[in-house]
Amino acid sequence: MASAVAANGTGGVVAVAVAVVALGGGIYAASRRNPVSALNVNDVPTPPPVRAAA
Repeated sequence: MASAVAANGTGGVVAVAVAVVALGGGIYAASRRNPVSALNVNDVPTPPPVRAAA
């Protein structure tokens, strides 16, 4: 599909380039909605420590 549009000359190449940049920007924006950090990488609560038998 992109090759068919790009075959139309400079305008087609520019159109494909704009579409790729927009798609990449959308993917980047979607990936930044819930970034992974040290605070949320382990969502499971940690179990309480086990006391050693004396």
